Amino acid sequence: MLKVLSKATIALALAAASCMTTAADLKVGFVNTERVLRESAPAVRAQKKLEREFEKRDADLKKADRQISDLRAVLDRDGATMSEPTATTRSASSATSPASSSATNGHSART
Repeated sequence: MLKVLSKATIALALAAASCMTTAADLKVGFVNTERVLRESAPAVRAQKKLEREFEKRDADLKKADRQISDLRAVLDRDGATMSEPTATTRSASSATSPASSSATNGHSART
């Protein structure tokens, strides 16, 4: 019985040693899927295409924003000396200037 137990212990020790050798050869990797999706060639092409598509819209919005700011500055500066109808007209035109019209003239975002 002692010989059988001794042989079983030796076999178990050898099996454990071989498992440790196998575990040392085992490599575990990590894939950053967010980075892969962001930096892959199709993703880069799609991002550039979207940037080109929305470039003009962005420029139009920035231009409209500058125009509104300019109209508000004129109204703030000259509003006290303007007649009431002129001030009301300018105030309304700054509220409905190109920014709101660009949203309704076909420049809405596509989904």
